[in-house]
Amino acid sequence: MKKITIFILWFVLFGCSLMIIAAAQENKVFHINRDSSIQLRIDPNNLTSDFESEVFDSTKLVYLETIPESEFRDVDNLFITEDEYVIFEKRSSTIFIFKKNGKYQAKIEFLKIPGVKKYLSYPWYFNENDKSINFFNNETELIYLFDLEGEQLKVVPEKDVFIDQRKMVNRISLDLKYRSNIQEEFYDLFIVRKNLDSIDSLKFINRNKVFIKRNDILRKGKHFLNNRLDRSLFIREFDLSIYEIDSNANFHQRFEIILPLEFSLPNDFLYNKIYDGKRINFMVKNMNLIYALDYVYSYQNLWVMRFSSKQAILYNSNSKVLTDLNSIEAKDIQKSGAYNQILGMDKNIVYTSINFDYLSMLKQQRKDLEKYTELSQKEPKNMLYQKQRQFYEKVVVKEMTDDLKKISEMKFHNPILRLSYLKMN
Repeated sequence: MKKITIFILWFVLFGCSLMIIAAAQENKVFHINRDSSIQLRIDPNNLTSDFESEVFDSTKLVYLETIPESEFRDVDNLFITEDEYVIFEKRSSTIFIFKKNGKYQAKIEFLKIPGVKKYLSYPWYFNENDKSINFFNNETELIYLFDLEGEQLKVVPEKDVFIDQRKMVNRISLDLKYRSNIQEEFYDLFIVRKNLDSIDSLKFINRNKVFIKRNDILRKGKHFLNNRLDRSLFIREFDLSIYEIDSNANFHQRFEIILPLEFSLPNDFLYNKIYDGKRINFMVKNMNLIYALDYVYSYQNLWVMRFSSKQAILYNSNSKVLTDLNSIEAKDIQKSGAYNQILGMDKNIVYTSINFDYLSMLKQQRKDLEKYTELSQKEPKNMLYQKQRQFYEKVVVKEMTDDLKKISEMKFHNPILRLSYLKMN
């Protein structure tokens, strides 16, 4: 009888726990606070163009130490800690850690983790709470934790490891997944956990109940941005709004961006069946149309963002001035486009990078310009030489600093970080 009573009690408790989880899973609608939201009207054709000196107080280059064990080519992700730069390179699936002065510290090679397969994408994130790097192995359902010295701290099991992105806001974990009951449909799903050990609630952002096949849409890779211990910014596809997630996992809409019709997707693009199977082709053919934000960074009254059309802008919420960052010409390499791809922002410092392959290309272009200038002078009637000379006159940068010229002559050098200090006004 005692055993039966215990079994009934266990069954009731287990059933209650299932009901709690089910109730959480049914919580598919949640409130977004729009009380302080600002409507920002942007016309990409009518933005302020400034000189670098008008936007930035100064710039600084950090030369990342180049030794055999630290060599890499691309800065795909950058996380900035108090003392280090944490850099992820996708092609090698490796994290490189450098001191703020550029000195190499360590690296973590994900391909050396048991069960990890080449060419597959695995989620990972930097935990600002304990300064650890967390790597999710979907194959083995394990999470590997590393410190900033590249040492493995521990391996922990993760029952629900199929996570695309994770961000921490204080002790709350925000997990982003692409899930659906039907294999070809998707939506954004958030699991909010406390202390990474229990499901606190399940939150669902509903795109007006519109479901699109995975192979019929272009999706952005980044949703959580500007992560700090007290908040995280959030963006999503087909929604030109900037949200902020506070330490209680509440969503606040900070900006709603309004664009002219000529830059907007058709209003019925997501649900009109005439676009079924043709959406990607339509978006590729109309790259000027803006359907999402690539990234957003902020510090006090300054907001840096980039559209899916690759146009980067700076917004000063005090002066209400919108500046076209794409048009700014960098002094170290006198060419516009230096601020097209911003890697991160730490207070008022904007981070971009200069790739060695790019420097090598610039060096070769200068040589080609000299070559075709000389040939066109010798044979002025040769139209091929004239066209080549004219082409290189358009694409070759006006000037490079002496340091960058020297690096371009090397056999190899790691990417160089450019730190640009925004003016505070």
